Amino acid sequence: MKKASLGIVVMLACLFVACTEDTFEVNQFSDLPPSDLKYSQIINIYPGAKFTSGQPTVSTFGKKPTFSITSGRTSAAELDAETLALFSIADSTGIIMLDLNNPLGIEVYSLDINVETTNGTVAFKGGFEMEISEKPLEP
Repeated sequence: MKKASLGIVVMLACLFVACTEDTFEVNQFSDLPPSDLKYSQIINIYPGAKFTSGQPTVSTFGKKPTFSITSGRTSAAELDAETLALFSIADSTGIIMLDLNNPLGIEVYSLDINVETTNGTVAFKGGFEMEISEKPLEP
């Protein structure tokens, strides 16, 4: 009986030591700025069409993010302020919208997205990309 009791005491002591070592460990990622911004691939956007993206994924390490569009470009040139203003972003979710009857032409558009948390702001150059293409001919 003494051997069984001693074995149980040793086992409980090991369990107690193992639990206390991990329980109060400081999160090593808690002070990191946002990273890994990703939007779903966008397909079938046509000239003048209304568009709403999905919510992106981003690593914020438990901090609340705020999103903003800072600049953008096509394959030919930087977007001017008037064209950039056609795109809007929900600052709390990162969802990007484009209104119906917008004047954007057939082109690939790339937007730079800032993500800010209490741990800092990160600029994701080309963080969002979409292609406006011709409508397919109906059979």
